[in-house]
Amino acid sequence: MDNFTPEPEHFQEFTAKEVGLVINNLKKGKAPGLDSLDYRIWTHIFGFYPKFLTAIFNLCFRFNYFPRSLTNAKVVFLQKYGKIPELCNAYRPVCLLPTIGKILERLFHLRFIKHLDELNIIHDNQFGFMEGKSCEIAINNIVTRLKENKEIQHSALVSLDINSAFDSLDWSVLFRTLDSYGIAKCFRNFIFHYLVDRKVIFDDGLTRIERVCTMGCPQGSVIFPCLWNIYINPILNLNRERFLIQAFADD
Repeated sequence: MDNFTPEPEHFQEFTAKEVGLVINNLKKGKAPGLDSLDYRIWTHIFGFYPKFLTAIFNLCFRFNYFPRSLTNAKVVFLQKYGKIPELCNAYRPVCLLPTIGKILERLFHLRFIKHLDELNIIHDNQFGFMEGKSCEIAINNIVTRLKENKEIQHSALVSLDINSAFDSLDWSVLFRTLDSYGIAKCFRNFIFHYLVDRKVIFDDGLTRIERVCTMGCPQGSVIFPCLWNIYINPILNLNRERFLIQAFADD
């Protein structure tokens, strides 16, 4: 994958009011990441001096850069109900990311979604992780189409279950897809630095294990569902005339 060096580009900066709307709508009480700082702390900091966090976020966007220190995730393991504790697959790994990084992600997501809408990239039949769309609507569209075809032709429905979809996403393919759609360099660079040198860390006080991520993304990412939609979008474009509908990827 090519290394996209950050370059100062035009990026519509956020106002303190916009940042405040994002911060004030956060669900408090979420577990923090490695820095042990939860949303309540950042909410109080923003309330005391709004210009401080606003300036930091806009500086990241101005240089298309996601701070490396915010990419490291703390891994905890939750036991699945009814599973034998001695088995490895009895646990679900959950990644806890730094909360300030997730605020930065939410702000980026607002601008990125607007950019995708302007380019009209996402296929009409994309229903996964889309605001105002759902699996129920996708199923209703399928049923309607089958009823329309019932009297004139045969129909076949193929259902694919993508196992661990987010974990298996190939970064090089993602960036080739971003390039093919003409995504602005300021967004592409930010996404690049959001992904590279990302680590997951397990530390129970006795053992510390670090692993570098080379594909996919840890659970808990704000922008990754949107990136997944772009990643899978070319398949929908290939089948535009066949009404292929992706309801969602089981992750």
